[in-house]
Amino acid sequence: MSELNVYWFRRGKGSLPGNFGDELGRDAVEFATSRKVVWADPASCDLASIGSILNSVSRAAHRAKRTDPLIIWGSGLMKDNVRPLHSSLMPILVRGHLTRSALALDRKILTGDPGIVSRAIFKANRKEYKWGVVPHFTHVKTEALHQWCRDKNALFINPTGTVQEVISKISSCHGVISSSLHGLIVADSYKIPCVWLNIKSHDSHEFKFNDYCSGVGRGPFSKLSLSDFMSFDKDPDTVEPFLFSDREIQGILSSLRGVV
Repeated sequence: MSELNVYWFRRGKGSLPGNFGDELGRDAVEFATSRKVVWADPASCDLASIGSILNSVSRAAHRAKRTDPLIIWGSGLMKDNVRPLHSSLMPILVRGHLTRSALALDRKILTGDPGIVSRAIFKANRKEYKWGVVPHFTHVKTEALHQWCRDKNALFINPTGTVQEVISKISSCHGVISSSLHGLIVADSYKIPCVWLNIKSHDSHEFKFNDYCSGVGRGPFSKLSLSDFMSFDKDPDTVEPFLFSDREIQGILSSLRGVV
C-alpha cells in the first residue's frame, strides 16, 4: 500500500520531535490502517490526528486554498472560541463533545481520542512502581516534580522519549500523576488509576482535558494543584480507574478503517 501523509504537531515545522502524545497519532493511524505513515505539513497531508490542532490545520487549509478532502481523526480544539472549519476538512472522529459543539458539527460524528487505543498497540509492562509522574513537555524541567519523585521513589517519565518508551514506563506504574493529557489518556487505556496535575501549560489549557472526558463518557479527572501535589501521599488504589472497553477501542479503530 502507498504511504499515508499525516499531520501531527512537531516543533521546527516537522524537523524536531514533539512529545509522545502527538507522536502517538502516527502509531494509532498505522495500527488502524495497516499503512505506512509519514509526517506531512497541514496544507498537504491526507489526514490529521491526535492533538489540539484543528484550528491550525483549518488555517493552513485556508491559506493553501485547499480543495481536496483532509480527514480529521481524533483531533480537538484548544479553546471553544473559534471560526468554522475550512470546507476541505472532513471530520470522522473528533476528541470530544466540546469540540463538536463549538464547531456546530453533526452530532453523528463520533468522539474520542485515538490515544485510548494504546493498549491494543503496545503490550503492557510488568508493574514496578507505585506512582509514575508524566509532565507536559513544557514542565519537564520543573524541579518540584523531580524532587517529589526522588522523595517518593516514583518514576519520572519524560514525555519527549519515544512513544514505545513512554508507554512502557506508564504501564509499569500502579498509578499515574500527569500534567500531560496523553499521560492520563494512556493511563486510562491501561485501566491505571490517574490524577491530573493541573499546572497551566498554555491559555485555555483546561478545555482539552474536559473535552477528552466528554468524548469518552468519563467523569472529571481527580485533580491536584502543584502545592497539593507536593504533599500528596495517597496510594493508587484510592483513585478509581476509568474502564474503557475493548469494544469501544475497536469502535474508534473501525471509524478509520475503510476511509483511507
